[in-house]
Amino acid sequence: MADAASEGMSPSKWCPSIWVVKCRKKLVNGRKGGNWHRYLDHIAGPRDKIWKQWGGPEWIRSHLSRKFIREDFCKHDLVLCYQKEGRQILGFTRLASDAPGEVGSDSAFDLAAPATAYVFKKPLSIEELRTTGCSPEAFEHKFRGTILKMSKREMLGVVAAITAYKPDEAEGFLLWLKFAGFGDGSRPVVKHLGNNEFRAENSVLDQGGIARELRALEQKFTRNDDVYIASKVNAIIRRDGPLINALKRKYAYQCQFPGCESRILKKSGGYYCEVGHILAVAKGGGASRVNLLVLCPNHHKAIDYGATEILENASKRLKIKLNGKVVIIKR
Repeated sequence: MADAASEGMSPSKWCPSIWVVKCRKKLVNGRKGGNWHRYLDHIAGPRDKIWKQWGGPEWIRSHLSRKFIREDFCKHDLVLCYQKEGRQILGFTRLASDAPGEVGSDSAFDLAAPATAYVFKKPLSIEELRTTGCSPEAFEHKFRGTILKMSKREMLGVVAAITAYKPDEAEGFLLWLKFAGFGDGSRPVVKHLGNNEFRAENSVLDQGGIARELRALEQKFTRNDDVYIASKVNAIIRRDGPLINALKRKYAYQCQFPGCESRILKKSGGYYCEVGHILAVAKGGGASRVNLLVLCPNHHKAIDYGATEILENASKRLKIKLNGKVVIIKR
């Protein structure tokens, strides 16, 4: 990534719109789509031919996407670079003009020079993003189209998640955003809702009831950008208790770690187990089923303090590398 100041960018007073541009190399019926790697790796071609890589009647057919290009695109707006192959966020760039592409098509648009983009050293997957409790509408299946708009609130959640997952890049990324007109260079603080919504006591449920409760609780959580910020953890009221209790009942208070399934019988009756955060609270981990595991104390601490790398985190399974060994945990 080029240094923002050296490329003529300067802190601005405007508040840019944020666009998610989804690329897929091959579209339906074999049509050629877009490849963010070509642009970000500086192989998109001469400036006057960039539009061929970014839009055109054969690529962008969505009426809503064309309307955004024709009526809403503005020079310097932020663009989130999303590649559908791998479901990854590769980086951010900006629009180079207000109008559609140079050929006058309302399905083509201009991007800033690739050298001015911010490219992550390692892409951030949508699964990793959701692990932090951040789930922008643009990445939900019901929202289709090549170009979708992201709210400032959602963008704050994305930025907080990125800085939590990529602490070594946080300073440079936040500085790039500042010069691009978004934020002041500091880490965003995305606070939880108040505690009133989550005061309901848990009732004893059968498995069907637990499943319904889990879905209802997760919908409450994922509608908001609930990202914990390390410096604010002690000031935030924890609100994932109902979800944690429901998960314990779902797994019958047994450890989810493969081959374990242990649980501790308490002298007062009932069983004891723990629920661990895959991404630690202090690093941005939030209240979401994909970020929580029912574990015995040993495996809880093994994941917390061991050399843990998240390889895949989906609704049906979690794949991690723990101290050099690959472990698959089914949900």
